[in-house]
Amino acid sequence: MANVKASQLNVVTAPTLSSETKTWSISHTSLPATTGLEYVPAIAQDPLWLGFKHDGYGVVPITQYRVTRGTQIPLQFNREHAAFMQAWLSFGLLEAVLERPVPESELICQSRNGRPVLSLHALPALLSTWKSQLTTHDTPAMLSYRERAVKSLSHAHRTLQYLKRARAFEYKGAVDDLIPATFCFLGCIGEALTNAMQFLNPELDDALHVSLAWDFVLAFYPLSSPNYVPVADRFDPGHSLDEEEWCPSTVKYLIKRSNVSAFRYALRRGPRNRGESHDKCSEYACVLQSVDVENYVPKHSGILKEEDKCDCSYIKPPFEDVVGALSRGSIPVIRLPTETEAAASDEKLAVSVSSDAPYIAISHVWVDGMGSNTETGLPSCQVWKLAAFAQAMIPTGRFWLDALCVPKQKDARQQALRLMGRAYRDAECVIVRDQTVEACSQDASSEEILLRILASPWMRRLWTLQEALLARRLHFVLRDAVVPFLALLPAEDHLLTNPALAGFAAEIHRLTKLRLHRNTLAFADVARALRWRATSRPSDEIPAVASLLLDDADDGDGDARRRVLDAPVAERMQKLLAAVRKVPKSVVFLSGPKLHTVGFRWAPATFMTVATGQERGGRDMSPTASSLVTPDGLVDSFWVFALVDGDGAGLDGDGGAGRFMKGAEGDHWMLRCGRESFAVSRTRMETGPYRCGFVLCTGPELPGDEQQLCLGVCGSVEKGDGGEGDVLRCAYGTRLVISKSQRGEGSYGDEEELVRASCLGMHRVCIS
Repeated sequence: MANVKASQLNVVTAPTLSSETKTWSISHTSLPATTGLEYVPAIAQDPLWLGFKHDGYGVVPITQYRVTRGTQIPLQFNREHAAFMQAWLSFGLLEAVLERPVPESELICQSRNGRPVLSLHALPALLSTWKSQLTTHDTPAMLSYRERAVKSLSHAHRTLQYLKRARAFEYKGAVDDLIPATFCFLGCIGEALTNAMQFLNPELDDALHVSLAWDFVLAFYPLSSPNYVPVADRFDPGHSLDEEEWCPSTVKYLIKRSNVSAFRYALRRGPRNRGESHDKCSEYACVLQSVDVENYVPKHSGILKEEDKCDCSYIKPPFEDVVGALSRGSIPVIRLPTETEAAASDEKLAVSVSSDAPYIAISHVWVDGMGSNTETGLPSCQVWKLAAFAQAMIPTGRFWLDALCVPKQKDARQQALRLMGRAYRDAECVIVRDQTVEACSQDASSEEILLRILASPWMRRLWTLQEALLARRLHFVLRDAVVPFLALLPAEDHLLTNPALAGFAAEIHRLTKLRLHRNTLAFADVARALRWRATSRPSDEIPAVASLLLDDADDGDGDARRRVLDAPVAERMQKLLAAVRKVPKSVVFLSGPKLHTVGFRWAPATFMTVATGQERGGRDMSPTASSLVTPDGLVDSFWVFALVDGDGAGLDGDGGAGRFMKGAEGDHWMLRCGRESFAVSRTRMETGPYRCGFVLCTGPELPGDEQQLCLGVCGSVEKGDGGEGDVLRCAYGTRLVISKSQRGEGSYGDEEELVRASCLGMHRVCIS
């Protein structure tokens, strides 16, 4: 097999890897392309036009739309009211913001069954024309315009929120009128205009920056059982939804990581399912993306279903050559043997080291069937395709793949994991192979390609984050092309006029930002990036992130990464945090499971918090790393309230156990400090009784009207020595929510517990 040619893969052009933006063609696919859905969830349908007369009036501010048309609001919500709201918050809002007529013909078209429906197809052209006309405005005129536009958008946003709260669109006949689709459509209009404003003269006054979230319109979409309705004129009573059912976890991910327009687009396009049902998946985890590592069997090339057969034998690289390279601190890479080597040995594959010649690295997910280890190898059909692909990609034809270059044997595996970061960092190029993405053609729309990447297993797995961030060049394999990562990023003008594209691109841009700053990645960056990822082997988490947080050269007294990876699995997180040394103060407020080791009870047990059901995870973590990790605990300054008893004595002055709190769901207590009052309660994720002697806030000021996270702890204040000030030493307690209350001393309810406190201000704290 030493003479395998790229032509066997139908590779049309062999690339050079000197460009980050060059695309080259191949002919290869694993999944069939989607041709369109027979069924679409009701919320994503083009809504029926309910017939309110919009045309024939001048352009007016959004608050004057009803008045100019002489429309009376009925006492009870009905279809007539819904028709007015539909026109007002679509055509009326567009005219108020764009300040030009938008006739009914711009958005209304005929469905295939002849009924009038609202469509978003003309919206990008409307926004593009609007943008070109605004470029001639001078700064004062632009500021005045932005102020008017922001007021119109804010008014529409408040109105739509009110309609949701008032359940206005639940009149008799609302289901037949596809009102959920109307609600989503109106959210897309508002979101499109809000999105466009972000890209319009961003250098102008920050006070006019508009940031409105429209995802509340998705309240009509049930995550657990989507309300599917047939697409007009394509109804087939015998049609199965298995191929068109999104995994609940992917739905949750798309809602949280994109926007309303992108999510609507995704529902209309449908997933790239493989005939498997997601009925056992939850909104936090997809069971189909997880594999049983102990009983895993690699798939043959192109085999997606059990009924497909291939009986080719397995091949593997020489085990002693792989282990030998690892023992010398080198990265083993796979190549085809030379004719001389092939004549002298029966080995089908040869092993070199990465420093000998350029090579590519393959990034993939095990659910696609390419998982294995050096001792087991892969089906020969898989290996020959990889070898031919590597030959087409790079003259040396050398490649690194974990399935062949990471042994199962414990010591060799540990060494391979230590070197894995380098394997991706030193590769000439990292190639992403994901069957969901490979079903896309290079001729597909940008929205389609970005949707498939965002919804792919590759974007949700633990190891692939490291592979994406460390790569010098990152490329995705499509059905008929290999596309550089940077070539996938849309131009700014396209983001302005296409909110769905902006929604999909947002997560890709986040990945780009991390790649650009990969040499200075902070704890917060990694925590946020891992929130939505998962792994089938929890013990792999720290090895997968150590290369991102720890440099090859550490503190000079040894290999920090080696000390972390060689530690028992249960101790790796605390070893990693100790090696990182400084973390954000807000780490103590993270949701999710914690470590149980004294001194580290504040620390997260995992960064992959969504899989534990805690979706906030590292979302709100500050990028500033000010807290010092010590063996005794996390040390930093917090704004401290010390709870006192009726005599004014500190509850924990003698190291007591603090005050007992009920902590029932919905309960809160009032913290009174001088003339200030604060409402305190447990978070929605944590209920039950607890004890509290001190309340810790981030500071440096008193909590305000907005709710913020704080920490309830028990401990005692100790006198400092050696020039150090007093320090509050406490055990990690429970997360609380605190906000300022405007009520006075005598205005508390009978059911509210009043607790007095003294304010220590910003105070040094050690949380164990």
